[in-house]
Amino acid sequence: FVDNDVALWAILTEDTITGFTINGAWTNIWTTDVGPFTYRVYWLRRSGAPNLTVSWTTSHYWESVIIASSGCVTTGTPIDASAAGTPTTIQDVDPPAITIGTADTLAYVFGTNWAGYGATAAPTNYTNRFSPGTAFDQVIASRTIAATGSENPDAFGAALASDSACGFTLALRSVAPA
Repeated sequence: FVDNDVALWAILTEDTITGFTINGAWTNIWTTDVGPFTYRVYWLRRSGAPNLTVSWTTSHYWESVIIASSGCVTTGTPIDASAAGTPTTIQDVDPPAITIGTADTLAYVFGTNWAGYGATAAPTNYTNRFSPGTAFDQVIASRTIAATGSENPDAFGAALASDSACGFTLALRSVAPA
């Protein structure tokens, strides 16, 4: 994780947490109330040591995952396209489609299910980046995509049960290959 890399920080907190704050260097992509929990995803372009300050005023369940990506554009927003799904009660979370406007992107899909995940199967053509294989409530997978256009990922598999859930999709703008 070096300067100009882009970090994505996914934070899941119980809805009963109050006073949530995060360091102002992070930019929010989504904050979605999924039922008994809220799912937040932020991005940060690294410049020096990243500040990972986050706090809230009550003590309840939370989870946090940080993913770092190299090769993103070094100025402006690195987000090419993003979409938050509709919270629902489901077992296998299906991230929403996006329309990619820049060639040579890295697409990420996020899944969250309050019942947790077992041995998670990534959507077709995606590689698991965070798949804990236990009762953790988040999964993340990625895929490189060369062309512009619609990207409609398949569903994650292996959620432990049908419960409050949601899927998210985003594509990062990359520095085009030479």
